[in-house]
Amino acid sequence: TKPMTDRQILRDLVSRYLFDSPNTFYDTNIALNWKLGKRHWLMLRAFQSRDWIDYRLSGFFSYFEKTFDTDFFNDYDYRYRTDWSNRAVTGVLKTVISPKVYLKTQVSGSFFDSDNRSLIDFQYTEPDTRESVRLYYQTEIRNRIRDVGGRTALSAALGRAHTVTVGAETNAYGFENDILIKRYFDRHGSCITLRQADGLAALMALTDNDLLDLLLARTQPQDGL
Repeated sequence: TKPMTDRQILRDLVSRYLFDSPNTFYDTNIALNWKLGKRHWLMLRAFQSRDWIDYRLSGFFSYFEKTFDTDFFNDYDYRYRTDWSNRAVTGVLKTVISPKVYLKTQVSGSFFDSDNRSLIDFQYTEPDTRESVRLYYQTEIRNRIRDVGGRTALSAALGRAHTVTVGAETNAYGFENDILIKRYFDRHGSCITLRQADGLAALMALTDNDLLDLLLARTQPQDGL
């Protein structure tokens, strides 16, 4: 048995204290080689990484205002946060059936997740009309990717220069992309009718490809849309 591990961590101290933004990056690797008896070898590999960035510029704006004696950024807020992680694991089992025949089986999976948020909130007064104006915008985008697979191969040596291999492989792949539309509902949520809410729910229930075809007028609304 031969285990191996490795880990790296990075923290951005400048952003942490200047912008009041905790940023952390790290990755971890684990490997294990294990001999099971005289004919079996097991190899395991695992990897995980994560990036966390949370920029909040209110701290920097406060520092800027005190340094230059201005209140320009009093009503301004900007935030950007991204949180993503990546994980992968692989297991390989090698079996010697005979001196010329061996079997190799592998199972693997990779998993990626991300969550990105941004916010701008700015208030100012129009110099001509003295009217107070607020600019507000917030979005959130989430992504998920899954890839799981397995394969097996039986190999037989035919003499010194030839090898015959027979195997099978399968994979399952999944992708999700979510966009949270907060600004629209903040502005129009109070005046949406029940019929409009049912229509929005029907649109959100469509798959990504069907919704894109509908938006590009490749297809016409069906089933009550």
